[in-house]
Order: sequence, then structure tokens, then C-alpha cells
Amino acid sequence: MPITVIKGPEGVRTVFSAVETITQLRTVQIASGFTRSIMEAVSGYPELGLGVAAESVASGDLARIITGGYVSGVICASGVSFGDILQAFAASGLGSGTGHVAPQLSGQMMIGKAAMSGGRGSGIGMIVDFGPKAVP
Repeated sequence: MPITVIKGPEGVRTVFSAVETITQLRTVQIASGFTRSIMEAVSGYPELGLGVAAESVASGDLARIITGGYVSGVICASGVSFGDILQAFAASGLGSGTGHVAPQLSGQMMIGKAAMSGGRGSGIGMIVDFGPKAVP
């Protein structure tokens, strides 16, 4: 069972174990085959979305994940407009290529809502919110 910590304006933070190096402000997902371990989000696994990394961590370390609240600086995989519903997305050519956000496509899980507009590669503010689906 992950540990949940609530601290002021930073939102809800939940602690998980990282299975790989995770960069601060990347979207993360549950690592396939694990229950309490995470990795940077890649496209194609909408059911595994979890939140945004509060800090950079190395493989094997405990990672604090923002699972609800406002986050500033999440990188866009494509153009995003204010108010867009967002999904976790992987995009090559943007640092690690994983853990970014893009406007939600049909059938993909919502990870939040854009609080500002931004182009590919820019950092935006977003509200981490999984809508009607509960966070694992």
C-alpha cells in the first residue's frame, strides 16, 4: 500500500518505488508487472497512469508522486490549449521521450486538465485530476 501525504498547495503526494530513473515533472505510470513501482509514462498504457513526479529520483529510490492538485512545468508532447483534457504521452526528441502530456484522445485515460496553453516542448501548468476513475 503506498503512503499518501497531503501538504498544502503542492497537492496530494503518494510515495512509490521507482524501477528506473525518473525526471522531475514527468508523468508516471505503474510499471507493468509491479504493484507499487513506477516508471515514466509511455503511450499505450492508459490504465496505468498515476500522476506527476514531484522530484527526480534514481532507480530503486522512493518517489513522491503528485496524484491530485496543481503542477507547473509539465512538458507538452504536442500543442495544448487552455482547458484541454490531458493524457500521459511519450514523444521522441524531448529529453527522455517519455512522461509528457498531450490533448486526450478517445479511449485514453485523463491525467489532468491544462491550466495554460503551450506548444511542443514547452512546460505548462496543469491540474492533476483523473476524473471519474480512481487512482490505483
